[in-house]
Amino acid sequence: MPLWVIRLRIPGAGDDQSQPVQFYDLAIDFGETKYLAAAHLKKLAEMLALLEKLIIQRRSTPGAR
Repeated sequence: MPLWVIRLRIPGAGDDQSQPVQFYDLAIDFGETKYLAAAHLKKLAEMLALLEKLIIQRRSTPGAR
């Protein structure tokens, strides 16, 4: 079972900006050496949409704020 992780780069943070979004499967690549975004575009888009939703809602759990 994949254990997906997304790393977002903040512009101007001084680190490597060549890949502003990094996408890995920690279940098979704990060292985050195999960049998988190109091979899993649909999953990446799904996870980015979920992240955007969580940011807009300002929460990741159900219930009143």
